[in-house]
Amino acid sequence: RFVAGRRTGLTRAAARALRAVDCLQVPVAQGRLRVVDAGTVAAAHAAGRQVHVWTVNDPAQMRALLDLGVDGLVTDRADLLRDVLRERGTWR
Repeated sequence: RFVAGRRTGLTRAAARALRAVDCLQVPVAQGRLRVVDAGTVAAAHAAGRQVHVWTVNDPAQMRALLDLGVDGLVTDRADLLRDVLRERGTWR
């Protein structure tokens, strides 16, 4: 649900749709609307779903999304993502 462009929670239809998918694979934003935020990640995780975000090529944005708890990042710059994961001690 949205009020004056602000997210207030998932609609029933969105909650049903979330249960019908294996994971969310979404852009960070669609136009001026931010798709991925703490609420989106929390709702997906509460439903047992992962969140994969595309296409993230900026290291600062990678860090911010990882801090939100996203489960995967799609990027054109695997070298930058590797560096971000190394600095966090999570590169394997």
